[in-house]
Amino acid sequence: MQVVYCLKSRINNLFMRKMLEGELDEVLGQTVIIVDEVDDLVVNENPNTNYVKEDVERTPDLRKCFAACKKGEFMLPRGVRSQKMWDEAQKVAKEADKKVEGRDYRVIEENGKKVAVILVDGKIPKVRQTALWLTYRNYLLSGTEPNAESPFATVCTPYIFNKYRAIFGLSGSVGGAAELHYLASTYGAIKFEVPRFLDTCTGDARKVVTNHGVELVDGEAALIGRVVQVCLKWVRKVPVLVITSGPDELLKVVNAVKECDGIHADEVQRFSQFDAHGRTLKDKWETIIADATKRLGGNADNRCRVTVTDRFGGRGHDYQVMDKDAIANGGMLVVATTVPDEREWIQWRGRTARQDKPGQYQVVLNRRAEPFASNPSLADQVASMRSGDERLARLLEVQDETIGATLKKYQLDQELGEQINELTEAFFREYPRSFDAEWPSNEHREKDLQLRALFEQLQANKGSSVKYFQSLAKDKLGISFSNDQTAWQMSDMWKRRREGEMAGQASSQH
Repeated sequence: MQVVYCLKSRINNLFMRKMLEGELDEVLGQTVIIVDEVDDLVVNENPNTNYVKEDVERTPDLRKCFAACKKGEFMLPRGVRSQKMWDEAQKVAKEADKKVEGRDYRVIEENGKKVAVILVDGKIPKVRQTALWLTYRNYLLSGTEPNAESPFATVCTPYIFNKYRAIFGLSGSVGGAAELHYLASTYGAIKFEVPRFLDTCTGDARKVVTNHGVELVDGEAALIGRVVQVCLKWVRKVPVLVITSGPDELLKVVNAVKECDGIHADEVQRFSQFDAHGRTLKDKWETIIADATKRLGGNADNRCRVTVTDRFGGRGHDYQVMDKDAIANGGMLVVATTVPDEREWIQWRGRTARQDKPGQYQVVLNRRAEPFASNPSLADQVASMRSGDERLARLLEVQDETIGATLKKYQLDQELGEQINELTEAFFREYPRSFDAEWPSNEHREKDLQLRALFEQLQANKGSSVKYFQSLAKDKLGISFSNDQTAWQMSDMWKRRREGEMAGQASSQH
């Protein structure tokens, strides 16, 4: 038996390699996967990822067209064979000019070079997205040689994980009813509650986490001012971790806390994935986490640090409070400026009370921001509730309803994605090649061009139905789906191969 530790990006990479080599079932079908934070892995993002590859046929023309756009030329560049490519390049250049840094993309630094990456809901997704306008933006930004890319595969997360022999998932928070239903219906998941050790011991109950209240303030300035007040109140007693709604608010809160009389500016930490200039802070994360809980000063000036983060710092990081005074004062204080879904909230609250130490939290919300902005009566409804626990429960309930609507939308995307993924797998099983092979390949050029045309037509018709996709598959590739299942009726070669596999399975069972 071999045990391998890997991240989601490596799982996707293995899936893609084995799919292109036509060996997916042989590898994944014999593997049991143990997934830590399983809720984050299978629920958080759109289930479908569309993969592109450098298109060796189109790249030469694209480079000439982008160079002409950069110079402001308006005529078809010399040597370009495709008027369509030139028209597309001009359109892309205009689109790139309209994109807003901080909203549509973020500029980060990788290997000493500035790189623009697409943002989804204000953050960089685990599997980075690509677009032709982004290619042009990076060409202008750092002179990165542009490559024409065209779609060659679609991967659906549930399709990936259901290919494994079994999934054993671990998590401290599987979310609300909507997410539990999704996990059960998509993966056939069965939930087992594992009690914490101290809950099984007599007379030694684990420490509680104290809720200091959920309060609403009017506007962003009032929110930041109130957060600073809370930090000032607690910084001499316990370490303070402020979890903000996003990078913009994070920066504003950091600056405001640093400017506060009574808090040492150099003892306020910014904890984020990237710094203000887009450079990764990965090499500093461990130090920041360790310093977040250390007590500073002497007897006359005893104090702790304030660490300001966003969702990045609210999950998966172990803040260990060993200081006796901090423990006596209730443990680390988490100050949240937004209430996420229940699954994420459990993680945020879990940054307190580590190693069976006490913990505490306080929530300060802007009643002009979400979820109140789109639900005018919610703020007054929450404000009328007496206890912080009641207020928090109602806000988590609202978030669960939102998650339910999102998952319902994803259900339609997932149904289509699973069928496209199955088509992709079937195609490469019949026309295998190495992961690094050119696209379109010389060996299977005609079929590759047909698959490329299918994907491009799907992209041009966003929101396509399963029925529309099935029609395209039959028209472009001669592939038909049966009416009652997602099995393939492919070429004679494919059917013979499948019949041979089934016969081999039947003989092995006997």
